[in-house]
Amino acid sequence: MASCPTTDHGGRTVRGQVRDQDGGSTAYLAAVTIVNRPPQMQAPGNQTGVEGVSRTFGLGGFNDVAGDGPFTVGINWGDGSSSTFSVPAPGPLSAPHVYADNGTDTVVVSVTDKDGASGTASFVATVNNVAPTVNAGADATIDEGGTFASGDSFMDPGADTWTASVNYGDGSGDQPLALSGKAFTLNHVSADNGTYTVTVKVNDGPATSAGAAVVTVANVAPSVTASVSPAAIVESGATTVSGGFTDPGTIDSHTVVINWGDGTSSAAPVAAGAAKTFSATHQYPDDSPSGTAAGVYPITITVMDKDGASGGVVGTVNDSC
Repeated sequence: MASCPTTDHGGRTVRGQVRDQDGGSTAYLAAVTIVNRPPQMQAPGNQTGVEGVSRTFGLGGFNDVAGDGPFTVGINWGDGSSSTFSVPAPGPLSAPHVYADNGTDTVVVSVTDKDGASGTASFVATVNNVAPTVNAGADATIDEGGTFASGDSFMDPGADTWTASVNYGDGSGDQPLALSGKAFTLNHVSADNGTYTVTVKVNDGPATSAGAAVVTVANVAPSVTASVSPAAIVESGATTVSGGFTDPGTIDSHTVVINWGDGTSSAAPVAAGAAKTFSATHQYPDDSPSGTAAGVYPITITVMDKDGASGGVVGTVNDSC
């Protein structure tokens, strides 16, 4: 028996000769067809990656006769994308790929020799999610009744669908937050003074992340207007102080104290509702106050909010006796 190696498929003519023991011989020709053998794949193991991040995946390798090259490597990444490249000879294979989103994808690798024969292998790529990174913006200081206006964004390498919410830290609870791409705008009226943590949460499906900013809201004193009527009284007469005030702290409570200028003072009730008005009447004594010009009573109206800030105005009433 005789053998002869070959490096490629195709038809061959084999020439031979048969000799007997007496020295006689006969020559012959034989046609031999060599069948192409497809590349022999070596399957890679399952692998992991991270969404939005390029990773070089091992694709296993293959064996074949060197003469069958160059070889075309085709990869179906399992996410709707594919890639091809050429290698000159058998051996290990690898290729980079970016998975846009988390999930589990079956990757199919094929190697085709120059004669069209192919071998395939597959593995599973598990792509892990990356949670968003949220920036809620810079800390801020505003007055009560003012508007906290800010805006920022978040980062996420995945091709995700996001939802967001904001909690302004003042008891108003979580509120839906509109997104423009990966950006958002914050806008909120601060009803009362205090220090509040504004928390923005972004969810990408598998994960929720949060970012925070601190808003310091300063108290604002009430602004008071008032009038005295009548401004001129007879001895032992009475006068009425009427007025109102404004305060941007919409949940403040207030007390109104009137010093009548005769050594007495009294609280004036604040009218119910949003008007923030008050009124009080006082009966003056027979004698002028000590330390003031005869017949002149200086009146001081002070409005104080729950946080101790006060505003006031001064008026006078003249005793005509």
